[in-house]
Amino acid sequence: DDFNDAKEDDIVFMKHIYPIVKARGVLLFVLVRDEATANSLLRLNRWRRIAPLARICRDVSSLGDKEKIPNWLSINWTQDQLKEIVRSRFGYIPENMHQIHDGGNPLDVLDEARRLLMHSKGINAIVT
Repeated sequence: DDFNDAKEDDIVFMKHIYPIVKARGVLLFVLVRDEATANSLLRLNRWRRIAPLARICRDVSSLGDKEKIPNWLSINWTQDQLKEIVRSRFGYIPENMHQIHDGGNPLDVLDEARRLLMHSKGINAIVT
């Protein structure tokens, strides 16, 4: 499932999946691309079972706050790193890549590369 831009049914799904994986002793990682979705997941149970990985997010709330307040640490990807991600995934870098810039999001870069490759090949299916 593309869990970005979480819809209410995605959050309901996550509410149901966590007790199942916990009962089976499975560690589940959910990768999201945007901060709003990550924050929605954290609010599901106030960071008890659902929590960010260490060194990626910290709680900056004070004693008077009703909820924990996440402070996400961002990874600043360089243009060279983003180029290498595309090159290693697709073998080369398509022309007119606008998402490749310092500070770019690697998921957005891969999405753009996939779209450009599909367009250049005239393919309507997803390239994986």
